[in-house]
Amino acid sequence: MKKQRKWIVAAIVLVLIIAIPVGWKLYENKKEADRQALIHMGDGLRAAMKEYDETAARVEKNKKLGEEYTEIMRSILKGEVNADEVKDKVCGMEKELMKLYPTIYTEASSVCKE
Repeated sequence: MKKQRKWIVAAIVLVLIIAIPVGWKLYENKKEADRQALIHMGDGLRAAMKEYDETAARVEKNKKLGEEYTEIMRSILKGEVNADEVKDKVCGMEKELMKLYPTIYTEASSVCKE
């Protein structure tokens, strides 16, 4: 019985001798991976900020186009502008939309093609 107990104790000690350095190495590897992730987090943040700035600029252009459209419609309703002025303004707006959304607006309208 004592001999069997010695083998069990020896096996536990052997497992601990092996497990502690292996566990420590795994811990160090994880710590280094986390450190590297923090170091490179700036790259992702810069990319996200650039994308945010581009989106914000696009939203601002959309807002300006919407305001311009509203002003044109008010002028038409009040009878303050003639057809040529309206056509020039609308075609200018259309060009801006084509720049903002080249995959959506690929071709000028029939009014602005002339």
